Amino acid sequence: MGPEQSTMTKLSDEPENKSAIKLILMGASGTGKSSLIIPLAIPDLIPGWPGKKLFVRNYDGRDKFKEIALEQLKARLTGKKLTKITQQQYDVAKENIEFVDCIDPRSTVSVAGKSKVGIVSADAWMTARKAFTEWEKHLKPGTILIDDSFTHMANAIAAYTMAASSRLNFSMEGYKDYAPAQMEVSNSLSLLSYLRCDVILTAHQDSYDVKKTSETAERDSQTGMMVFKEEIVDSLMLPSSIGQKGRTAIPSGFNHMLYTTLSRHDIRELRTTPGKGIAPKTPFFGRAKNTYDIDTGLVEYFMLGEQA
Repeated sequence: MGPEQSTMTKLSDEPENKSAIKLILMGASGTGKSSLIIPLAIPDLIPGWPGKKLFVRNYDGRDKFKEIALEQLKARLTGKKLTKITQQQYDVAKENIEFVDCIDPRSTVSVAGKSKVGIVSADAWMTARKAFTEWEKHLKPGTILIDDSFTHMANAIAAYTMAASSRLNFSMEGYKDYAPAQMEVSNSLSLLSYLRCDVILTAHQDSYDVKKTSETAERDSQTGMMVFKEEIVDSLMLPSSIGQKGRTAIPSGFNHMLYTTLSRHDIRELRTTPGKGIAPKTPFFGRAKNTYDIDTGLVEYFMLGEQA
């Protein structure tokens, strides 16, 4: 038997040593998360950018991503507010974008004998999983898988797990409902982080209060019971998901987390530096700009990875 081969890897500048970009793109609704993505499909929007093949799972409303993509590409043909592109670039960009709507159909349903607007059938997450199965053989370096947005993706997963326990359209209650949904979310994020292609996960942001419990109990003036008081020591902005537990760990499987915001002049921006309650992360911190615009910003940022 020959000598055992080492499983360790040394740093190298060879192309295969380049890491895939796993990006959480977080921000409030309307700050440009989806709009930042479209330029990635346009070849030579910045000279040398190849134009990436985008596989998009859209959870945020039927035809929403399609509308944003077409409107932005058409606007670029005139070049009045965005970098102008040629008809050929337009045509290639359209070919580079493949998407599927992952939406749960809604109508009036009966829940516990009462009529309410709810989900007719939990189809969204099954549609998303089917799309991944069809795309998986194409998800390789040079392509980007996009979930837009994680917030509604998590809601689709919750509907799927609630339907599996015959509780679709019921309010989630305790461990029996939250645990299966959170486990499915965790497993899906682990899969995304393991893929060889680039990944973008857009997410709406939500505040998470970090609390500190007092070391000594105090008597409650109303109940007379001895209780440990809690004090909010910090408030973080994190991707919105199901419940509170585990939200701080969501970014851990991604090597990039950036956020979108409105400047004081109401200009939509992509930022790589900390903001109020937001701690972004980037391995490009020595080369990345603090702020990127909505026009070519994400292309500029991804090109840093091409130069790695």
